[in-house]
Amino acid sequence: MILRSRLGLAMMAMRHDPVSAASQGVNVGRIRFGIFMVAALGTGLAGAIHYMAQLRISPSSDPYRSSICIFIVMVGGIGCLEGPIVGALLYFFATRLFGHYGVSYMVVLGLLTLIILFSPGGLWGLFSKFRDWPWFPVGHKLEYTTPHSSS
Repeated sequence: MILRSRLGLAMMAMRHDPVSAASQGVNVGRIRFGIFMVAALGTGLAGAIHYMAQLRISPSSDPYRSSICIFIVMVGGIGCLEGPIVGALLYFFATRLFGHYGVSYMVVLGLLTLIILFSPGGLWGLFSKFRDWPWFPVGHKLEYTTPHSSS
């Protein structure tokens, strides 16, 4: 019922093309503001329910987790979907193989970060130089052709 109402049709028109929806008389700014307010109300209610269940909120600010996330993305590869997956797999197997040696596996992870010096694109960028095998082919590649000169 909502999608077939006047508001629902306006929201669908905005989703597809906000400029053409505005040209047809839809107040795009007002509807977007309303959508953001409803979303903020929903997340606020979810936070209130969570607080009532926990009776305390204390976000963890563990620098160890942040550094692991940075390691995964930088070693795997920045700018592609495959890179963080490769980085997470590398981190998982490195902690499983070298984790029983105590904290010394952090030295192994530190040595693995030297990959960034040789390949700024990470492991996936290094792999992509030798073989074009995307796991998620969602990107676009530009092909440059030289213009033909007419004589």
